[in-house]
Amino acid sequence: MPRLPINLLPIAAQLLKNGLNPVILDLRIIDFEDFRIDWNDVICVGISTYTGPMILQALATAKKVRAIDAGLPIIWGGIHCSILPDQTIKHELVDAVVKGDGEETMVELARALQKNLPFDGIKGVIFKKNGKIITNQPRAWFDLDKEPILPYELLEMEKYHTQEFSINTTKGCPFGCTFCYNLVYNQRSWRRKSAEKVVQEIAYIVKKWHPEKIMFVEDNAFVDRKRMEKICRGIIRKRLKFKWIGSTRADYLRSYDDKFMKLLKKSGCWLLTFGAESGSERMLKVINKGGTVEDNFEGVKKLKKYGIIGRISFVYGMPTETREDTLKTIALIKRMKEVDPRLIVNGLVLATPYPGTPLYDAVKKMCPEMRLFDTLEEWGNWQQYHVGNQPWLDKRYLGEMECASTIVRFQCLRDMNADEYFRSKLMVFLIKLATSAFNVPAAIRWKYNFYKFGIEWKFWNWVVFRVMGGI
Repeated sequence: MPRLPINLLPIAAQLLKNGLNPVILDLRIIDFEDFRIDWNDVICVGISTYTGPMILQALATAKKVRAIDAGLPIIWGGIHCSILPDQTIKHELVDAVVKGDGEETMVELARALQKNLPFDGIKGVIFKKNGKIITNQPRAWFDLDKEPILPYELLEMEKYHTQEFSINTTKGCPFGCTFCYNLVYNQRSWRRKSAEKVVQEIAYIVKKWHPEKIMFVEDNAFVDRKRMEKICRGIIRKRLKFKWIGSTRADYLRSYDDKFMKLLKKSGCWLLTFGAESGSERMLKVINKGGTVEDNFEGVKKLKKYGIIGRISFVYGMPTETREDTLKTIALIKRMKEVDPRLIVNGLVLATPYPGTPLYDAVKKMCPEMRLFDTLEEWGNWQQYHVGNQPWLDKRYLGEMECASTIVRFQCLRDMNADEYFRSKLMVFLIKLATSAFNVPAAIRWKYNFYKFGIEWKFWNWVVFRVMGGI
């Protein structure tokens, strides 16, 4: 079951607050052809998408909207469009692009369309006018404390994964990791809802839906420690019973004292995630992580001490990274798993140069022949972490580390409780069957760091993406 579309609900909330009637079409749970609405009542269609295959689905939807009403404005938004607005607006199926936060911008666009007024002067919009592309002034960040309780009634809640309820209380991250979209999209800003407001929202969710877990879907929930302390105390004071999942940093964890860690645990903290990125001190400096290898290790130890599960991720294939650097990362993973066997390493992922990031600029400098895609269709066919478009990497290194990366992901899939994550009994059976068959080759390769000639793991990837749908 999919998670709640928490990127759309805040925009819908502002539209409702201003007397408009938004309708959310989530193509993860309903086909466009099965969607029923009186198109004569629609004043515009908004499309939100990430980079990659979702763009192709968005284009297909926009094309169907055009066929229904050629004059109906189609407005695009989301991370991809905000980072590449000038490129996005050129497409024939795009009439306007919302750059950055869309809560206030969409209200003003809808009002303008209702009154048949031009988009001139509406901040945060790039649009077409008389065959020309007009770029308006940027809009300031939205004040998250202005966000009301989200309009969950617009969704068919029974079709979503509400036992692990997704919420969002912050946006952005102040750190400067060279590969992160945050540098471009949020410009290293960090915004948050007040602790009081967060506790109020959580109390509402717990009372109405009784989730087993609540997940803070955020880049960095712990930037303001005092705020998190207030949230934890509020949860305890109101006697709200649930487990929660959040995102932090290893150096944060290492600095936390016993009193704060006990408070997190008492409030229901069940799992914390952080990006460890590398086991090489040199590579951590290259990517401007702002932490150390020992921070990563001590962070895992701290979580183990207080009975909180850690879920961490690593990256490989950065410019100048060597086989020895990546083997240090693998050694750190092994060392961490010895300390805490429950630790979840949910990825050793291939570095992907995102447009506008320092990583992309570095790769372009090393490989001038590597070009930025020019169209939405090309971006839609782009696969994040896909091996084959990394001209800055040695092919032998890439082949070996793709094998190692696949084994890390396999171990994560093998060790998780499939019954908890998948409703389909057939999917649970397939996962258990497939992982049992690959256990021995995984163990041998992992023990001896032998990642050459990984034919069986190419087959595993084929099974995962073609048979199981890319879990």
